[in-house]
Amino acid sequence: MRWQELVAAERALDEMSEYLGQRLVHPEVEEQLSVCREKILELHIGAQAVAGTFALPEPTEVLLEAARNRIPWDDLKPTEVPGNKQWNPRDGLHATVREEVEAAEQEWLAMLAPRLG
Repeated sequence: MRWQELVAAERALDEMSEYLGQRLVHPEVEEQLSVCREKILELHIGAQAVAGTFALPEPTEVLLEAARNRIPWDDLKPTEVPGNKQWNPRDGLHATVREEVEAAEQEWLAMLAPRLG
């Protein structure tokens, strides 16, 4: 992955998170982006030792738009159902299953809390 593509992907994910009001990127994806960033920055430092100081380029508008287009924005829009009520994907779940999902969600949040500060 090139620096410009990485930065474009990170910015698109940041925009998605801002749009949704929370970060919903899978932890493995976050980890891979972080690994790519670290490796590119290491290569940049090594290249500067040979070629002299230079800045990594910012992504072009074309790359930014391509990264944004990889996000299914239409699928992220709230879906309305009759009665002007926001549809909740858990509405169709049996009460027991809904409770299990919510309990698992609380465990996950409790596990992540120390990392999120």
